[in-house]
Amino acid sequence: MSTLLIITILISFICYQIYFEKVITKKVPIQRKEKIFKLLSTKFEGLKENHLGFFEFTLNNKNILFDYKAIRHKNGFSNILKIYLDISTIEEEIKQLCKIHFYCIKIDNKDWIEMPVEVFFDSLNNLVKYSSKTVDRIISETEIYISEKRRERDTK
Repeated sequence: MSTLLIITILISFICYQIYFEKVITKKVPIQRKEKIFKLLSTKFEGLKENHLGFFEFTLNNKNILFDYKAIRHKNGFSNILKIYLDISTIEEEIKQLCKIHFYCIKIDNKDWIEMPVEVFFDSLNNLVKYSSKTVDRIISETEIYISEKRRERDTK
């Protein structure tokens, strides 16, 4: 009787693991992405999802992308929100300097500066709360750096 109970518990645990792997790990990130889109939409008017799955937004003629990822680990999920600023329209020599100074990535044949939203607790609400600070920071740091490099170039 006790071996039958142990086998039943073991089979139930294995079935739960399979169900968790197949269903929940796929469903939770999709639900979280939908929720963070709604939260970001209230903060950034005009936010839309583009064909690559990024959330796109324009602020003062600057193109900004939001990239949300839900990463699964043993104890649950971690939320990561990265913000990208388009630098494709600046001069090539300054763009190359930006690629050295900042962490840059190429998305859809455009050059983007990447900056993660840094929070102590990675809840969706915290990510959204600090996203505007990160947007302001990426824009200001980039503008300061570009203006410094243009000034250096013009003085030569």
